[in-house]
Amino acid sequence: MRLNDDELEIIKGSARLLNKTVSDFIRFSVSCYIQNNLNVDRSSIRESHVVAKKKESNHRTQEDSESIAFQLAKIGNNLNQITRAIHISNKIGKPVDLLRTYLLVEDYLKKIYQLYPLPCPPSLHRSDKTVQRRHQHIEQKYLADLLRQMQVVGGAELESVSDADLSDDHIEI
Repeated sequence: MRLNDDELEIIKGSARLLNKTVSDFIRFSVSCYIQNNLNVDRSSIRESHVVAKKKESNHRTQEDSESIAFQLAKIGNNLNQITRAIHISNKIGKPVDLLRTYLLVEDYLKKIYQLYPLPCPPSLHRSDKTVQRRHQHIEQKYLADLLRQMQVVGGAELESVSDADLSDDHIEI
C-alpha cells in the first residue's frame, strides 16, 4: 500500500493513540471498514487473521528450532572430538587435567547461553559465590581422587577421604 507522508503520519498517530502497531491498526481499520460498509461477518476476518499469525509464528519457530538443532549438532561434534583427544592423550601417557577441562567447557557454555539465552543453565541462576564454592568443591574432589590414585599406585600412607566428604549433598546448587 502506498501512502504519502501526511497519510502515513495520520495512520502512525492513530495507531499510537490506540496503543497498537501500525500493522495492527491497519488490520483493525480494514476490518471495521469491511464490517460497516460491506456487511461481512467480522468473526471470519478475525479467524483468518489468527490463522495467518499462527502460520507466521510456526514458520519462525521452525526456523529457530532448525538453527538451534544445527548449533547443538556442532557442539556435540566438538564434545566428541574433545573426548577422543582425552582418550588418546591418556593412552600415550599424558593425562589431561580434567578439572581445567571442565572449567573451560563450563566457561564456553556460559558464553553460549549469553549469546543464545534459551533455557538457562543452572549456573547462570546461581550467585558468583555459589559457583565459586561449587568449583572449589570440584577441585577438592578431584584432588582427593588424585590422592587415592597415588595411594594405590605408590603404596604410601596418606590420609583417606571418605565418600561422604566427596558427595554433592552438602553443596548448594
